[in-house]
Amino acid sequence: MAGVRKIILVVAVIFSAISMANLAEAAWIQDYRGVMLWNPQPTDGESIEWSGGYVQEGNYRYAEGRGTVVWRRYGKVVQIDEGGFSRGRHHGWFKHQFFPSGRIEYSNWDHGREI
Repeated sequence: MAGVRKIILVVAVIFSAISMANLAEAAWIQDYRGVMLWNPQPTDGESIEWSGGYVQEGNYRYAEGRGTVVWRRYGKVVQIDEGGFSRGRHHGWFKHQFFPSGRIEYSNWDHGREI
């Protein structure tokens, strides 16, 4: 019986660690103008350039409306997204182009949640 309890405890700790890691992943990212976009999966060396408008809320600027986001990793373009944002979060239909392959994918979002 003690062996079963240990296994359950180990599994619970592993799932807890995975859940905490997933919560820690998502973060805001800013372009060179200080415009912020929600980034569900940040990676080291990542930067963005947002070509659309923004809405100002206090000291914060959030991407707003249709535009293009160029995602770079250590200065190299890795993805280009075309679509709409609402207060910095993906909203509506998006076209994603990945580099260097050039592969294209489409997605639909509702205030930062893919649907």
